[in-house]
Amino acid sequence: MADVSIDHIFIKALDRTGVQFPATKSDIISRLGNLELKLSSSRTIKASSLVSAIEPDNFDNGAAFFCAYHSALYRDTYKKAFLA
Repeated sequence: MADVSIDHIFIKALDRTGVQFPATKSDIISRLGNLELKLSSSRTIKASSLVSAIEPDNFDNGAAFFCAYHSALYRDTYKKAFLA
């Protein structure tokens, strides 16, 4: 299995679990449960772990959620690259 985009895998997981907006962070985490995302033949990640660092706690729509998701996902990378 080739490495795939974490965004692609995560969006498919949200769809499979029936996440709809508006939604709260706790709603999304609850729906994802213990779902593991397979990123490659040797890498998995718990889907809910991708949501736990997201701020704020309420999302009116998918666009607001994904802006917050990407901000949380890449926060440390950007901080190291641009603010050091």
